[in-house]
Amino acid sequence: MKGVLNATDVRKNWGRFIDTVIYEKPKIVKRNRDFLISLSIKQAKVLLNSFHFKIIYSKEDDGTVTATLDDFDLVVNEVDELSARKALAQELIEYAQEYFCEFQLYFNSPNRQSVPSWKELKRFCENDDWVLYKKTDHDYYRKLMPDGTLKRTKVSRDSGQIKAHLWENILRKQLKVTKEYFNSKI
Repeated sequence: MKGVLNATDVRKNWGRFIDTVIYEKPKIVKRNRDFLISLSIKQAKVLLNSFHFKIIYSKEDDGTVTATLDDFDLVVNEVDELSARKALAQELIEYAQEYFCEFQLYFNSPNRQSVPSWKELKRFCENDDWVLYKKTDHDYYRKLMPDGTLKRTKVSRDSGQIKAHLWENILRKQLKVTKEYFNSKI
């Protein structure tokens, strides 16, 4: 890979390496078979600038507002939307700090893993005896259950990951299986 630095060279020129990362551009370092990326906080902010959080509000019977953060398992209940938004922001900060402090626990936890790709959803359908009944810009699958229930889903031909909120709906409303069952079939 072009532009990859050797870890030994980085160690020998540590100050210059740091200055290059901070003032010029990110760098990739190779040590044996491992690679790492070094970038400044400013560069990281630019990379993450296009990511936004979506808050979902629900008005409760008692007049309070429950707020959840899409794609996160964070929930707060407050007297109004503004208070809920502030409380949710605080919850997110605390979650990020806890995640960082206990990185190995969170990063390796099965329920914190990324959502499946469209290819994995297609593989699930094929391995779980779903029938491909229509092909357009999507593949449409259905499965007749022993009780006569007909389940249906559509699979994008995109090779990327399924968005987390969409994945939860597909799993719960279309596939109607557990994550463990899904994972056992891919």
